[in-house]
Amino acid sequence: MSKRALIAEPDAEEALRQAAILTDDGYEARVFSDGDLVAEVEQNPPDILILRHERPGAQTGLADRLVPLAQPQPGLD
Repeated sequence: MSKRALIAEPDAEEALRQAAILTDDGYEARVFSDGDLVAEVEQNPPDILILRHERPGAQTGLADRLVPLAQPQPGLD
């Protein structure tokens, strides 16, 4: 089973470049384009999240909401 990567990058060309690199490294890479990023991460937790810090129109307090999701989950390796 390959590891999953989620890319939250507003520049489509850059997002595809990052996805190609991660795919070459064995990840199943997905690009997140719009919606509630925290909800997406909660519902489909990736193994790695590539997040552009200054996303236009980004949700405020995003880091505070994502940090708890980054904690180790019991029974997961």
